[in-house]
Amino acid sequence: MSEAATNPIQPKEEERSTLTPDDNNSGVSDKIPANKLSLRFLLVNGNKSEVMYNLTDTILDVKKNVLANWPK
Repeated sequence: MSEAATNPIQPKEEERSTLTPDDNNSGVSDKIPANKLSLRFLLVNGNKSEVMYNLTDTILDVKKNVLANWPK
């Protein structure tokens, strides 16, 4: 089996550490720490929200946080 088949996909450090804001000044963070994951939520009403999570957070942790903070 190749190394690529046995290792999970990991973005290169430089890919994780920077994001460029899009043309409409959407407020995307221009620096994301290497030990964080950024999730950006786009709501149907046009609102946007960006939340940072630790790489060690589980999907269940993220799901609980999203559901607890979802707009009503």
